[in-house]
Amino acid sequence: MKKRAIKIEFWFILFAVLMFSAVSLMSLRSIQQQAGNARVVNYVGIVRGATQRLVKEELRRESDDKLQKRLDTIVDELITGGPVNNLVRIPGEDFQNNMAEVRKSWNLLKEQIQIVRNGGDDQELYDQSQLYFDLANDTVFKAESYSETQVNRSRNILVGFTLFFIIILGVGLIYVIRMSAVSRIAYLDTLTGLPNRTRCEQVCLEHDRNKPVENLTVFMFDMNNLKVVNDKLGHQAGDRIIRGFGESLKTWAEEKKGFAGRYGGDEFLAVFDNTDNAQAVDYLARLDAIVAEYNQKQESKLERISFAAGFRVDNLQLTDMEMIILDADRAMYERKRRMREGMLD
Repeated sequence: MKKRAIKIEFWFILFAVLMFSAVSLMSLRSIQQQAGNARVVNYVGIVRGATQRLVKEELRRESDDKLQKRLDTIVDELITGGPVNNLVRIPGEDFQNNMAEVRKSWNLLKEQIQIVRNGGDDQELYDQSQLYFDLANDTVFKAESYSETQVNRSRNILVGFTLFFIIILGVGLIYVIRMSAVSRIAYLDTLTGLPNRTRCEQVCLEHDRNKPVENLTVFMFDMNNLKVVNDKLGHQAGDRIIRGFGESLKTWAEEKKGFAGRYGGDEFLAVFDNTDNAQAVDYLARLDAIVAEYNQKQESKLERISFAAGFRVDNLQLTDMEMIILDADRAMYERKRRMREGMLD
């Protein structure tokens, strides 16, 4: 289950990164598109104003072929897009129709400019320039309208995509949190709150794989008289004793910075790194004190905790956890035998 949870978390993180990248790319593209559209709007305005200036110069008999050529290029690039003025092509139908009319009107205007240069009537040029101005002015509004529509469309897409991303992210986080909770439950003994047999075996396997510990201590515990308690007081009383011992082990392991878990039934296991034989004896004495404190609070002697313990200190680099556990288990059962025979308190 843990490997599955890790795999799910990996795919979820990958999905979140891809979604974030997609939103970022869409935002960047939207910004670039809006900047391009704004530039087109600006250049349509330039065409409108510069053409009026050109006409005034022609009416004063001041020819400006350079400006006329520049306006030629701008008009063409407003329709097709182009690199000279770095203009994008706006595909909006209304805008493109207007620009087609602008190009026709511009060509007519250039013809009138040539006529005036050859001595023709100024009024025709003036009238044509007014028609051109109105058409260019309307085209500016069409470009602005298209740009505004695209901004709203991009905003709605980004908002929708972002909301979708947030929803998926939220669902994913909830799923990961639940999977983590399920994973924790899978390794938890519900009666005592200690790690269960599966987690105990996992801890031992991790020690076997790493093998960095020279002085490793493994304790094995087995509770005494539990069958007598179950027979006389019921299984609920037996569960209370098991739970009390589990709480005592948890307090002890946290205090000594070790691991303790329920190995199965009324058996428990504890593991301490970097602990020599003298320390192991001291640790066991401390557990006895914690259990004695618990027992003082119990009115019935039958509901007091009694347990047998055995431990083994060994070099993990020279042996493995299975052998250390077996030796600790043998020591525990030897102590249990001696307690049963009255040789120990």
